[in-house]
Amino acid sequence: MLIPATTAELVQAAQNGDERAVEILLRDFYPSLFNLALRLLAFNRAAAEDVAQETCIHIVKALVRYRGEASFKTWALRIAMNCARDYHRTNKKYALQEPLNENLSSAQNPAGEDLVFQRQIWREISVLPDKYREVCILLWAEGYTQAEAARILDCAEKTIEWRVQEIKKRLQKRLKGGRS
Repeated sequence: MLIPATTAELVQAAQNGDERAVEILLRDFYPSLFNLALRLLAFNRAAAEDVAQETCIHIVKALVRYRGEASFKTWALRIAMNCARDYHRTNKKYALQEPLNENLSSAQNPAGEDLVFQRQIWREISVLPDKYREVCILLWAEGYTQAEAARILDCAEKTIEWRVQEIKKRLQKRLKGGRS
C-alpha cells in the first residue's frame, strides 16, 4: 500500500480504516499533544503521558466524525485540551507552574531578574480560572496566534482578545499586591 503524503490524505485513509495511517497520524501529532498536556498539567510527565494517551484514544474513536472544518492539528489539540481539562478537574493538584525556557543564557539574563519575574508571572497565571490559564498557555507558552487559540478552544477570536485584556488586568492587579 502507498503511504499517503499529506495530513489530509492520512486522515482520509484513517477514516477508511487504514490502521497504518492512524498510526502515522498519532505518531506525527503526539509530540504536540504531549507538550500541550505537559504545560497544562504543571509539567507532571506522568499526568501528561496519561492525558496524551487518552487524547489518542479519543482521536481514534472520533476520527470518523472529523469533518475537516478545522485543521486536523487544531481538532486534535482541542481534544487534548478537553482531556487535560477533565484530568485537571479530577486532579486539582496539577495547577500550572512554570512553562518557561529554563535554559536562558547569562548573556540574556545577567542578573537573573527576568527569570525571577517570569516565574512570578507564571505563579500568578497558575491561580487564574482555567479559561484564562488555557489562553496563557496557548499564546505565551505554546506560541499559537489568537486565531489558532480561538479554534483550539472553540470560541470566537474576539473572546480570546477579551480574555487577553482581562488576563493583563488581573495580572497587573495581582503583581501590584492586590488579590482578586
